[in-house]
Amino acid sequence: PDESAFELAERLLTGEAPSARLRRGEQRAAVRKALEKLPERDREVLVLRYLEQLPTAEAAAVLGSSEGAVRVRTLRALQRLRDILKTMGDPP
Repeated sequence: PDESAFELAERLLTGEAPSARLRRGEQRAAVRKALEKLPERDREVLVLRYLEQLPTAEAAAVLGSSEGAVRVRTLRALQRLRDILKTMGDPP
């Protein structure tokens, strides 16, 4: 009963259908697998920018490079991630 009440509350709060949650979970799993296939250097810049949400200037300081280099690395890493996701099937 507690579990179903939690699920109902979650659905009411988010307005999200169970199928949408399932799809989102599948997308997360696909992105995780694709991230594992990226070179460490690409993962590093994506983690700093999107997971830790560092601004470009702070990510550049952490990486010891220029802001321009971080922007280029980020764009290239995202493109590689997209390419990997395409080879895995439907992109999220």
